[in-house]
Amino acid sequence: MLRNKSVTIDKLKTAINPVSDDIYRLKGFIVANNDIYYIDYSDSGWEVTLAPQSVQETSVSVIINGENRKKVVEHFQSLNLV
Repeated sequence: MLRNKSVTIDKLKTAINPVSDDIYRLKGFIVANNDIYYIDYSDSGWEVTLAPQSVQETSVSVIINGENRKKVVEHFQSLNLV
């Protein structure tokens, strides 16, 4: 799970590029521009939509290829995302 509260949509998209082949799914809610957005990433691409006002908590979950889990986690750690 990504825990950095200061991540932006663009930063997250850039962070995924080097490890995108190892990420099956990424989804959750982040704060950007003082609003909360729902984000969903898979091989199909990105979906980014403004979240309903009822959403108050933010977190992002990532499903990673098990063989390369360590590489992906270390990559996110190096970017201070976990």
